[in-house]
Amino acid sequence: PRRIAGAALLGAPNGVWLGVPIGLFVPWDGRATGQPAGLLPAPLDDLLGSGAERPVTLERLAELDGRVWLLGVAAALMMLLAGVLTAVRTPVASGAARPLAFAGRCALRLGIATAVALPLSARLTEVSVDASLSVLGVDAFGAGIDLHGHLGAALLLGAAWGTGAG
Repeated sequence: PRRIAGAALLGAPNGVWLGVPIGLFVPWDGRATGQPAGLLPAPLDDLLGSGAERPVTLERLAELDGRVWLLGVAAALMMLLAGVLTAVRTPVASGAARPLAFAGRCALRLGIATAVALPLSARLTEVSVDASLSVLGVDAFGAGIDLHGHLGAALLLGAAWGTGAG
C-alpha cells in the first residue's frame, strides 16, 4: 500500500499538468513504439500504439472513451474559478464604480497570466522516453514514448480562455 500511495503521489501531479492543457483543447502530438506501448493507460494505448506520430486532442480521446469530455468540463470549471479569484483579488478603483472597466482589467490580467502559464505548462510536461530492455528473454529494443504540445496554440488558447474567464 505504501508503494501504491507513493506512486500515486508522484504520478498524480504529472497527470494533472498534462490533463489541464488537453482539457483546454491544446493539441498535442504523440507516438509510442515497441513493447511498452501496450502498457500505456487506456485510451492512450489505443491512440498511440500504432508507432506513428498522431495528434492527441480531447476530441480524439473522447472518440475512444466518452468520459474524457469530463476533463474539458473540469478544465473549464477551473478557469471559471480562476476568473472568480481574479475578480476577488483585483482592486476596485476609487470613485465611481464602473463594472465594465473592472471586468476588462480582470480579463486582461487573467488573459496575460494564462497566455504565459499554459504554454509553459505544456512545455514542462512534454514526455520523451527511450528505452532498450531485455529481461528473461523478452526484448524491448527501440521502445519509446514521445508526447509534446503545440506551444503556439497553447499561447493563443491560454489568452482566449483567460480573457473569457476573467
